[in-house]
Amino acid sequence: MIEKNCLYCKIIFNAKHGRCGFCSEECRKTNASEYKKKWNKKNDNYAKSKRAKWYDEHKETTIKRAQEWRKNNPELCKEYAKKKRLNELHEAKIRQRHKNVLRDYCRRCGSKKNLNLHHIDYSGDIDKTIVLCNKCHFEEHKREWRKELKFGELK
Repeated sequence: MIEKNCLYCKIIFNAKHGRCGFCSEECRKTNASEYKKKWNKKNDNYAKSKRAKWYDEHKETTIKRAQEWRKNNPELCKEYAKKKRLNELHEAKIRQRHKNVLRDYCRRCGSKKNLNLHHIDYSGDIDKTIVLCNKCHFEEHKREWRKELKFGELK
């Protein structure tokens, strides 16, 4: 057993091993994430330097593995490249549509403030969107949620 101070309440306790940081399960559950945030903030430069060091040490092998994989999987590479091009085209359409939204108006109430794009059927098709203000967009989703609840009760 090792005597340690609890990272949260500073009480001295007997730890089973050196990794233990909290005196009780309650302290650990309530404060572990807060402690991790503080530790990460304090040790961010250290972690970055470790990642950079690892990358420098393994750069050549990582690049070789990637080249070998591309050589052995040309069909997948073509498929990934095609998907990437399609995604870029889709994103360009979305950006253009968003630019148009800024000059548009809500299709329900006519407001020109706080406009959003609402996907009518969630297929990902940009042409199946409608411009709504924040209030109408929320109301639209509320209406959809009610439908889902009714259908869920029937099952």
